[in-house]
This record gives sequence, structure tokens and C-alpha cells, in this order.
Amino acid sequence: MQNLTTTLLKDIRDHKIIFLPAGRAKFMWTDAENIGELVAVFLADFDRFANRAIEVTGTDLENFYYASSVLSDVLSKKIVYVNSGLLAFYLRKRREGMPVAFVCVMILLHFLPRFTSAPAVSPIYEEVFGKKPNSLRHFLEREKFRFADC
Repeated sequence: MQNLTTTLLKDIRDHKIIFLPAGRAKFMWTDAENIGELVAVFLADFDRFANRAIEVTGTDLENFYYASSVLSDVLSKKIVYVNSGLLAFYLRKRREGMPVAFVCVMILLHFLPRFTSAPAVSPIYEEVFGKKPNSLRHFLEREKFRFADC
């Protein structure tokens, strides 16, 4: 979720778009706040969680069309997801000064999921805290101030 308030923030603020080559691929929207809460529990009760591979996810399995819709609703401004082609994405990000390695990472993270199955929702947060992790809407409401210039 934090990518919306960091890596993707400039396009959202300056152009009212989310510009990625992700197509309709669904992503697991996970709030770093929830990850931090779990890490604190894991460290405090290390013996209980030692030697376990634990996947942490949110519960929103959605694409960027959905994310732009929620963002538009929260900000009361139209934010559009632009499904870019690979070359257009690469060239635009290079023109903006993004290092080649980072552009490649962005492509790996957003383009390749178009060809894989959707990730599974992990129940660990709910098992530990007895409640669901933060939704994308909750995150955007909480972080709305970061889009103040939008």
C-alpha cells in the first residue's frame, strides 16, 4: 500500500494517474503498519514463531483499476489507472530520471504478475490479532494527507 504514497505519488499528484504496466493483474494490498505489528509480536514471542516461514498479506486482492477507484473516492478527485505498455513505461520512467535498475524492478513487480496466478490471502494477521488487517480504503483514508497537493 505504501507504494501509493511513495513510488507512485508523483504521478498521482502531478498527473492524477497511476502509470504502470500491470494490466488487470490482481495484487495483494498489504499495509506496512500491519507487517510491523506482526513483527513486534513475532519478536516478543520468538519461541512460538521461530523456524516458521510466515507470509503476511492484507485481504484486498485487487487490481490497479480498483485502487484508482478507491483513491478517487477518498480524495474526491478522479485518479485514473493508465495501463502502459512496457516500452512506454520504461521510456517515461527513464525520462523522469528513474535509474534503469529501479525501472526493471518496477517492471518485474507489476508486469510479470499478469502471467501468474493471484496470491493467496494469509490468515496470520487475523489469527494473531483477532481482526482483519487494514483495507486499502482504510489505509488511504489514514494517509489522505500525503495527497494534499493532489
